[in-house]
Amino acid sequence: MEIKLISLEIHNFKGVKDFKLEPNGHDIRVFGKNATGKTTLFDAFTWLLFGKNSGDVTKFNAKPLDSNNQEIIGAEPLVEAILEIDSVQHTFRRELKENWVQPKGQLERTRKSDITQLMIDSIPKKVGEYQTAIRALVDEELFRLITDPAAFNRLDMKNRRKILLDLFSDLTDQEVIDSDENLKGLTEILGGHSISDTKESIKYQRKELKKKIDGIPARIDEAERAKPELMKNTDRHELTGMKEVYQDTVSALQEQISHRNSLDADVDRSKQIEKLKLDLTIKQRSYQESVNLQLSGLRTDVNKQQDIVNELHSQLMKLTNSVQLQSSRLERLKSEKQNLLDQYHYEKNIAFNESDLICPTCHQPLQEGEAENLRKEFNVNHSTKLAELIKDGKQTAQDIAITEAGIKQATVEKDSTNKNYLDAQKRLMSLQDEYNKANEQVTAFEDTDDYASIMAQIKSLESADKAEINSDHLQELQTELESQQAGLAQVNAELSKIEQVEIQETRIEELKQEEVDLKATAQKLDGQDYLLQEFTRVKAHLLEDKINSLFKKVNFKLFDVQKNGEIKDVAEATVNGVPYSTDLNSGAKINAGLDIINVLSEKYHIEAPIFIDNAESVNDIMPTEAQQIALIVSEDEQLRVEEK
Repeated sequence: MEIKLISLEIHNFKGVKDFKLEPNGHDIRVFGKNATGKTTLFDAFTWLLFGKNSGDVTKFNAKPLDSNNQEIIGAEPLVEAILEIDSVQHTFRRELKENWVQPKGQLERTRKSDITQLMIDSIPKKVGEYQTAIRALVDEELFRLITDPAAFNRLDMKNRRKILLDLFSDLTDQEVIDSDENLKGLTEILGGHSISDTKESIKYQRKELKKKIDGIPARIDEAERAKPELMKNTDRHELTGMKEVYQDTVSALQEQISHRNSLDADVDRSKQIEKLKLDLTIKQRSYQESVNLQLSGLRTDVNKQQDIVNELHSQLMKLTNSVQLQSSRLERLKSEKQNLLDQYHYEKNIAFNESDLICPTCHQPLQEGEAENLRKEFNVNHSTKLAELIKDGKQTAQDIAITEAGIKQATVEKDSTNKNYLDAQKRLMSLQDEYNKANEQVTAFEDTDDYASIMAQIKSLESADKAEINSDHLQELQTELESQQAGLAQVNAELSKIEQVEIQETRIEELKQEEVDLKATAQKLDGQDYLLQEFTRVKAHLLEDKINSLFKKVNFKLFDVQKNGEIKDVAEATVNGVPYSTDLNSGAKINAGLDIINVLSEKYHIEAPIFIDNAESVNDIMPTEAQQIALIVSEDEQLRVEEK
């Protein structure tokens, strides 16, 4: 679409009382001192179309002011313009009328809110109708971008980036990967997922790994503290030798005592006592083994159930992550579907412009054959665009259905796993309670009926009269036996401590190896994360190169590498390396804006009059396909217009 300004007539608008600008679609230059109304021309043009000044402000005073900065009563702003749109001229008019009423019973009139009167081609329009007609002609935001060289760089960074990236929105992730040999391994890492989803997955895995790695030292410290304190200079080999000596000595002493007892007058009684003591020892050992076996079985059950709980928790976390990733993808697909639907409705409502059937040169209707060809060409292009949008919409709908099915399946699996996980936790708590209760209910052997019965028999036999033959020597042997048995018990206890130490040291080594394995996995994830960052850097350069190839003067910096290696989004225009926002002079800024307008006009297939304010700062104004209206500061007391 090509829009040209044929004429612009202004009455009582801001500081301009009466002025008519007649560029007739040509490039012109408007000269005048400051405050003579050059910028007012642009304000009047944007107010006519959108009800706003050139700075995109709605609430500004369009009425002229007197020397006291008060509105001049009766001076009603009126702006009328003739625009040539694709060779067809249309007249647009906006007038702000004062609204005076005389309430009943009062002598003086009262002023109400001013009334906006609008016309297109001499046909009165309501505000809504006028706005609809303008929107059908051109989008307001786009119109500002292609008529004001400074408009694009007034946008915030995100909007500038969006517009620039839309210039090459068809650059796929696979194209980026294929462009750099170093990114070949990225396809396997992605596994069919998007770059953003994979980044989130790696971020989550690294976070979980860090928790586990950070927890290893505490677990090692726990194992260290679980090691019993050994005697100084303890040696397993030496203790084993001592144990054998003690055992041999105890056996010999027991044999001597048995022999001495056989010499007693009351041999039978001594044998009974020894037999009872032996029975007591055997029953005590059996009882303790039974208790240990019972608790060991429960402890094993608790450990096995804990492993089941851990495994189910790991499965639940994976399924939860899967649901989250697929849900994110579903939202993007729905947004894409809505965008395609909006494009479809927009395209569907486009009708053939009958004014295209008028010859732009002679202003006569085209011959029937030519007219029919234009209609056919329009219909073919229109149908092709609609078919492409329908095809893309169906594909997106299919992707949405697949993703929703995946979410549903993963949710079902997650819910099932969560139920199993909760059941397993309940089972674990039950087993732990059972183990604790069993441990608390263990009765000391000394409190059992067996112990009481045997001890009663022993005391009964010992209280009876017995011979005193060799009693002194027998007592010595008994004392020595008890001493040797005490030594044997001490050695056994120390050997048991050594076994506990070895068990904990083995556990410590396992934990250290686990830490090594976890750090290796973390290092692997670091490599994958680096590859993703490298992808972003490569894509950044590709996009910058592609986008900057469209411009003649401007180069855009779209990405900034931070000190930590992260990529920060920017959208800084530069000319010969000089940033627009900081050090670029006024003239270079204007030409940079014109360069941007040329690209945007070609991208969106629309040209409109460009108002170049402060044009005196530019030696050579960059040419544009669109009409230029240069506003130049001069010594002229009144506005002066000349064709460029």
